[in-house]
Amino acid sequence: MRFLLTIMMVLTLKCLHAQKNIDSTETMLIFAAGWSHHLKHDLPGMAIEINGKKPLKGKWYWHYGGGFQQYAKTDRKLGEFLAGYDGNGILFPELETAPLRLETAGIQLQTGLTYQLNKHLGWGTGLVGRYQGTSKPESYTVVNNGTMLIEPAYRIDSSPVQEWTYGGNMFITLGFSEQQWWIPGLKMLIQTDNKQNTLLHLQLHWDGLNPLRQK
Repeated sequence: MRFLLTIMMVLTLKCLHAQKNIDSTETMLIFAAGWSHHLKHDLPGMAIEINGKKPLKGKWYWHYGGGFQQYAKTDRKLGEFLAGYDGNGILFPELETAPLRLETAGIQLQTGLTYQLNKHLGWGTGLVGRYQGTSKPESYTVVNNGTMLIEPAYRIDSSPVQEWTYGGNMFITLGFSEQQWWIPGLKMLIQTDNKQNTLLHLQLHWDGLNPLRQK
């Protein structure tokens, strides 16, 4: 992952240095939204991105913008622990344990380069600065309280982490038929950072002004 992150950073910085070759100030809008998965936390969710895009030289474009991700699921450890356990004999029902709700959310700023081969296919890479907060402890277990009168409970061994990270991403876009000023399509992205957070996206993608439109 560190090698991949280094390659993405070098490519992006090298291409951004070529901004002096910009031959147009036209800005295009890119919107993407859809499924996402947080591999480190093993959480499903969604991701939204809004980017601006400016032409550089040839088929290269500079993109910049921001994004938001939200992930959530209910913990299964308690249910697995209680499988086959008869809870009817609990003496203090008010002390029954509910499953943990595990949630992670992040917001980020990003910039990078896109190579638009044609209106149907493009790929790119970029740098990302991201803030992430989570309710998922880094380490936790379900323990028995030593009696069947009180339901087993969670033991939190470490607190959830809120953190600033930096990293990079790589993506491929597939465009469908052109719709006047928009090209709808799909975007597939992988993103990683210095805290080993890896995100996978599969999104619907709307590319503003067709970059290959004849002027």
